[in-house]
Amino acid sequence: MPISTVTSLLMHYFNDGSPVSARTLQRKCAKGVIDEALSSGFIRECRKDEDGYSFYIVTEKGRDKRNK
Repeated sequence: MPISTVTSLLMHYFNDGSPVSARTLQRKCAKGVIDEALSSGFIRECRKDEDGYSFYIVTEKGRDKRNK
């Protein structure tokens, strides 16, 4: 079952501050969850890999939401 909420996304993939690849998130999350997290400021792009895929990290706002 894909991850369907921003809170679940933050808890499962952004629990230790490590960057997470867009490829991983696209495979594991329901459509729209990544866009919602980005537009709400809970995660942000930190770099791209050699194939042009983004890596995301959690923001302070995202950590606050995750820890509530």
